[in-house]
Amino acid sequence: MRAGVASLLVGVLLGVLLGVVGGCAVAARPGEDLVVRPPTAFDVWVHDGQRARRAIVDPEAAGPEGAEVLRLVWSDPPPREGRDPGRELRWVFAGLEPPVSLRLPDGRTVAHPDPETASALAAALLVSPPDVDGVLAGLSRLHRCSTRGALLAQAAAAEGLHPTSLQALVGAVTVHRAHVALGPGPDAIPVGGEVAHALVPPLRALAARPELGPAEGKALLAASRELPRSADRAAVLLALIGAPLAPVDADDALTAAAGLEPAERRQLLLEVAARLPLTPAQAGRAIDAATTLRQEWTAEVLAALAGKADPAALRRAAGRLDEPHRTRALGGDAGG
Repeated sequence: MRAGVASLLVGVLLGVLLGVVGGCAVAARPGEDLVVRPPTAFDVWVHDGQRARRAIVDPEAAGPEGAEVLRLVWSDPPPREGRDPGRELRWVFAGLEPPVSLRLPDGRTVAHPDPETASALAAALLVSPPDVDGVLAGLSRLHRCSTRGALLAQAAAAEGLHPTSLQALVGAVTVHRAHVALGPGPDAIPVGGEVAHALVPPLRALAARPELGPAEGKALLAASRELPRSADRAAVLLALIGAPLAPVDADDALTAAAGLEPAERRQLLLEVAARLPLTPAQAGRAIDAATTLRQEWTAEVLAALAGKADPAALRRAAGRLDEPHRTRALGGDAGG
């Protein structure tokens, strides 16, 4: 009997130490009271480059303009005694997507600072010419990739960009992205969120600019190859092909197409056939790429290549298709 009671006490103690009491998780630091975790709470993790920071927040209600209010239940590290909790805990915003507000232990409610900061930085784009350097210098004040991506896309689409500003923007999302678009945020905390959210919007906006040249196009294309999602890579490449000067080489476009998912590859090959000048060798590469698709898509691409590809090569590729795809490919019907 005593052994059973002792075992029960040990089990309860272990439950407390492991953070589970009566179904409610708890978090505790040595020498401090236990904190009961509400069942609706969730964790926010932020890596500061040396250690993982953790906060437990609990949704309370919708705040102004629909922004969710999250009550801070617990944090590691905690705010230091005698310091402003608002500043001490602003690292939490690197793990939260705006719009959202955080209710601090002292009762104050602090809105995610990114929207207001981004709006203030965007004012630099209203002057003539737009002050891109001011925007780039202010990126380190933003906590989230998505906020940076939206601001950079706004800068990339601004009218009247000075050529040096355009070069600076291209560098910010390509060769210098680790220190600019993806550089650390406030208090040197790494920027939070998905990398693609910081890069894809400005890459697409820059790719569509009418004055973009081949060198810049090659840099943007190289940066897009490192994006993990096929749809994001395709979006940048399609923007380059659709730009007024189409600053992308057909061979580079076809090489990039090989790494895309079939649906995006089909769309890209159709755009290459419609918009880019093709040598016979490049048209042959496009035919080869088309044969990796399902038959109805292959027929679409072959029809779009009529007049650019060697007719004999088109007939050979079409001959491997079933009817009615063969007829469509040779008849030049590129409809959807």
